Amino acid sequence: MKNYGKCKKIIFILMLLTISCNTRSNDIKTQKIHFEQVNSDYIQVKDILYKDKQGNYYLQYKYPGYPRGTIAYGYQNRVYDLHFPELKIKLLNDVLHESSFHRIDSTEYFSDNKNIYAIADFATDINVYILPLQFSNYKVVGQYIKDSQTVFWNARQLLDVEAKYFNVISANANHPELGYDEKYLYIRNERLSYSEFNSLDIESTIKNKLKQHYFPEEN
Repeated sequence: MKNYGKCKKIIFILMLLTISCNTRSNDIKTQKIHFEQVNSDYIQVKDILYKDKQGNYYLQYKYPGYPRGTIAYGYQNRVYDLHFPELKIKLLNDVLHESSFHRIDSTEYFSDNKNIYAIADFATDINVYILPLQFSNYKVVGQYIKDSQTVFWNARQLLDVEAKYFNVISANANHPELGYDEKYLYIRNERLSYSEFNSLDIESTIKNKLKQHYFPEEN
């Protein structure tokens, strides 16, 4: 009888495991179908530029999906124009020029014949932004984009930067890409503090030169 009881317990546990696996499998299948349904609502024009069935423009962006390790896609048809301090919202249909729209080099910046676009996440929102750069005088520098007056990392503007002298130290296995001008070092859009700089694993000769230039008070 004892063996019979043990067998019943084992069979019950196996049934629970089977139900759990089937449920997770169904979740994954449902998620996959959901992705296909979402994506099928939009028709790709080029790169990240899409249209819906009514001809409205959207820019596609990525975000972490479920289950973990997958990628989901979202589509945004509004754009925040950073030329205006109150973040004026426009529809892509009203500003985007389809035939001239293109990715700038191999970066995450885009352009048409009038505007420069970036997709960025602030807090929990992912939005499209028009960057207020001189259209005839912009330049991509690493992960940054600038003109003679202004520098952006993604859609975030660097403050108190000398755009004319701005350049980058390329990333490697030991440290991320760093921006710099005559006065400051930057990581992403933030000015680099000495403690942050000191924690970076940069080749000693280069690090000492940077320290002497940007943090002379620490020598």
